[in-house]
Amino acid sequence: MTPQQCKAARFLLSLTPAELGEKAQVTANTVRSYETGAVRSHAASVERIEAALVKLGVVFLEGTAAGEARPKKVLFEDGSGVELAGWPGR
Repeated sequence: MTPQQCKAARFLLSLTPAELGEKAQVTANTVRSYETGAVRSHAASVERIEAALVKLGVVFLEGTAAGEARPKKVLFEDGSGVELAGWPGR
């Protein structure tokens, strides 16, 4: 899971960083820091965040190599989702 996918999935689920943090048993600051890349997040924290999002129904698809023009995607198991073409990661 990339920071951009995390933020997009959180947005799609209408969760605040605090709400996702609670579900992942991490702080809201940990969620925000991971999404912005402000600090390097601990692998265990990222795994908890990803596991919480997956438990909520998010399916993360792997993208292609950096620099290739392929949109990132976040899809839910029911087939709904969104493609994030040109996602700026903000």
